[in-house]
Amino acid sequence: MDIAIFTHGDISNPSSRLRGYYIAKEFSKLGFNVMVFPRPRAKGNFFKRASNIAIDVVRKLNMLFRINRQVTVFIQRGISRIHIMSLIFVLFAKIKKHKIIYDIDDALFLEDKISINTIIRLSDLVVVGSRELYKYCKKINKNVVQIPTSVDIAKYKEILSIRLRNRYSKKEKVVLGFIGSPTTTRYLGILVKPLAILSRKYDFELRVISAPSYSAYVKYNFIFEAFKKRNVNTKLIPWTPSEEIRQLSLIDIGLAPLTDGLWERYKGGFKVINYMAAGIPPVASRVGEHIFLIHDGVNGFLCKDEKEWVAKLGILIENPSLRLKMGQKAAEHAHKMFSLEINAKRLGLYIKHLIQ
Repeated sequence: MDIAIFTHGDISNPSSRLRGYYIAKEFSKLGFNVMVFPRPRAKGNFFKRASNIAIDVVRKLNMLFRINRQVTVFIQRGISRIHIMSLIFVLFAKIKKHKIIYDIDDALFLEDKISINTIIRLSDLVVVGSRELYKYCKKINKNVVQIPTSVDIAKYKEILSIRLRNRYSKKEKVVLGFIGSPTTTRYLGILVKPLAILSRKYDFELRVISAPSYSAYVKYNFIFEAFKKRNVNTKLIPWTPSEEIRQLSLIDIGLAPLTDGLWERYKGGFKVINYMAAGIPPVASRVGEHIFLIHDGVNGFLCKDEKEWVAKLGILIENPSLRLKMGQKAAEHAHKMFSLEINAKRLGLYIKHLIQ
C-alpha cells in the first residue's frame, strides 16, 4: 500500500514534524510504502516567495500526475499557505481518482472557509486533532476521525527516570517552562501580571523555549520587557529538535496559556500533551481541548483568570511532592492516550479499511 504524504512545511515546522514526518515513519513500520513531499521554506522578497510558491505547486501537480492512481494522497494541513492552491491540488487528485486523506489540526476554515470546507467535503477521510474540529468537520464529511497530536513515548522515559531520581533533591529555584511553536509565544502576555505577583513571594525562573534562534524572539520583546520590569526572572532558550527532551527534563511546571478566542477553541493542545508525557504537571488556560486533557487538580491545573493562575501556580511552586504526584498522573494519562505508535496504528487501520 502506497501513501504520498504532502506536508505543510519541512521537518522544522512543528505541525509537519509531528503529524507528517513522524506519522510517515510509523506508517513505514506498519508496512506502508511512504513518500514524503514537504513544502519548502519561503525565502527572499515578495516576488521571489510568490514565484517559489507557484513553482512548488506546479511541481507537486506534476508529481501527482506521474504517480499511480492507487497511491493514497495524504495532505497534512495543505500543500501551500494559500488555501486555494491546496484546493486545486485536491481537485486534480479527485480527477485522477486518488483516495484523499486530509489532516487538519487548526481552524483553517477561519482563514478561507470556501476552500477548506470544499477540501473537507471532497476528502475520503478527514483526520482532526481536537474535539471541536471533529464536530465541525463531521457536519461536512461523515468520515472523520480524531487522532491527537502524539509523542514517541520511548523518548520520554529518560525524563521520567530523572524526575524519580531527583524527587528528594533540593533545587535553588523552581523552573516554570513554556515550550512550543514560535507563534504561541504571544500567549505569554496573559501571564505577565500573575507571574509578577508570584515573583514578589517566590524565587522561580521562567524558561521560554519556542523560537529557533535568539533573533526570532525579537518580535516578542514587548512581553519580555514587561516581565523584566516586573522582576520576573526570564531565560530565553532557542528551540531545537535535539535539545527539546533535555530542556523538558529541566522544567518543574509546564505553562500553557491561551486566549479564549475562536481560533484557540479548535486547537489540539499539544503543548499540554508534551508536558504530560514528560511527567510535568501542566497549568493551562481553561480553553478548548485543554478541558479534555487536564483533570483539574489531579494531573494538572486549569485556570480561567489571573486569580486562578496566581493561586494554582503558587500551590505547585510551594509543594514539590504535589508536582511529582501530578506529574506521574499526567504521564500515566499521556502514555495511555497520546502514544505515537498506538495512534499511528489506529490511523493505519482506518486507511487500510479505506483502501480495501
